[in-house]
Parts: sequence; C-alpha cells; structure tokens
Amino acid sequence: MDNQKIVNAMNYAESLVGIPFRWYVNGELETFAGDNAFWCKNSPPPSAAEILAQDKYIVCSGLPNLLRRFCSQTIPGIGPKIRGKYGDVYKQYPGGTTAWFAYLYQNKRLQKFDIKARYPRGTLLMARYKPKDNGEKDQGHLAIVYDDVDEGKTIADQLLIHSTPTVGYKDRDSCKNHGSVIVEPFHISNNLFKWDKISYYKWVCLPENWLLLN
Repeated sequence: MDNQKIVNAMNYAESLVGIPFRWYVNGELETFAGDNAFWCKNSPPPSAAEILAQDKYIVCSGLPNLLRRFCSQTIPGIGPKIRGKYGDVYKQYPGGTTAWFAYLYQNKRLQKFDIKARYPRGTLLMARYKPKDNGEKDQGHLAIVYDDVDEGKTIADQLLIHSTPTVGYKDRDSCKNHGSVIVEPFHISNNLFKWDKISYYKWVCLPENWLLLN
C-alpha cells in the first residue's frame, strides 16, 4: 500500500479547511461536472488558494472528489462505467453521494459501518441519499476520518474532515456561505443527522480502496 500517497492526499485535504460550503438549489445545476461545487473533472485539482481566489466552494462529496483527483484517480460517474439502469444518470450527475455508493458497491469496496471499530486516517464514511423525500431532508453525506487513534479506542474518539453546512437549506438565502470544510469530532455529524439509534453513517471504504484504486 502506498502510504505516502495517502498521507499526501490527507495533507491536501487539510489545506482545504475553511473553504466555503454552499447549498445548491433546484435547477441551479444542470450537471455536477466541472470545476466547482462537486469538482467532477478528471484533471489535477486546484489549490485552496486558487479555489478562494475564484470564489468557488465545495459540497460534501466535492471533498473526496478533489482527493481522487489529487491521487490521479477518476471521479465516480466519469471514470469506469457504473452499471445498472441509472448508469446514464450517474454520467450526467457524477461525483454525488449516489454515484459514490454505486461505484464502491459495484466494485466490492464497501464495508458496513461498525460503531465499535476504529478506522485508519483517510477512511471514507458514507451516509446514503434518502430517496423517499427526493433528498430534501437528507441528500446523504461523505466524510473522511482525519486521525489515527490508539488501540482500545473507537470511531467515537476520532475526528472527521468534511464539507458540511452550519446554515440550514431553508435559510440558504440569508447568507452567501452556508458552512465550510472543517475538522470536528465524529459524534457531531453522526448525532445531528442520524435517523436511527445507532449511526448516521452506514458504510465505510478504507483509504487504499478509494484513493489508490480506480
């Protein structure tokens, strides 16, 4: 396993802390592709300074998309074909939570989340898009384990890095920026959004299985 490549990718992720999160609204995006928001483009990623200078932002799945680009991997939906009846949809809307789930699931790289486990730095945590309300209440989420912890500790003791809102979708017109890329304890997002008694996050992908493999 190329540990240094993962280390470098996580250092790049850390450099993005503070980049704005902004909600996108219905009809605003005809596609997720391009160099903003979802960052779905198969090319080297921009620096944090370049993103800020161009007044751009990162949505939740945009962060792992940028790390994929940093590691010279393709974005789910504009890389190897995702099979199934929604394959063409993923091509138009690549790099979102549904495309990520389909890509990792079909390639047998997902593991069920275990609240009693600890995970290595760079592990991807996933909450799936909730289709019942067309994603209005929960569009799913992607977050990345930020730190390693000693044996005997669990994910509950770990930090996550992710792009996340602090302003609700209904209040999006009250300000320009609605959150940012931050590092925070696991329990904050897990407890804020979870739909059951166990965990908001349902799946994990180890760092070598999404940063080093196409």
